[in-house]
Amino acid sequence: MKKKVTNEQFEKEYKNQDNINIIRSATKKYSKTLSPDERERCGMHGLWRCIQSHDPKYGRKFTTSLFIHVDWECKREISNLNKRPEMPLGNFDQEISDIPENRSFDDIVSGLNDKEKSIIYQRFYENRTLEEIGKLQGYSKEAARQNVNKIITELKKTNKN
Repeated sequence: MKKKVTNEQFEKEYKNQDNINIIRSATKKYSKTLSPDERERCGMHGLWRCIQSHDPKYGRKFTTSLFIHVDWECKREISNLNKRPEMPLGNFDQEISDIPENRSFDDIVSGLNDKEKSIIYQRFYENRTLEEIGKLQGYSKEAARQNVNKIITELKKTNKN
């Protein structure tokens, strides 16, 4: 269970010399891949998550947990850097608003089959989660996410003016 972390708690742990040394040690191997700012951010995120989730009853020292969390944050940051840039939501909202107002839902989704229409309707009109859509359709949350993304891409192609 995650604990609520206060700013005072975080500052106290961030100023602790042992924690600083662990953060430096964990981020050192990423010096060729991540900038100093990115490594510092990973250290801060890892420390925050460690304060939230560390439980000494499992027999692990705080510094051991800190190393693991910081290392994981660095790997996550590298993974994010390697992914192709995603379109920010703001741009997606802009594209949606560019569709003429006189077009109906049925007009926009006319190129989709009934199952695809149902998925889009559930996701954006009924505001269902991907997990809920997956359960209704008989597959996983990840499969639902992939289907929604595929359908949105298809809609973008067919609805360009």
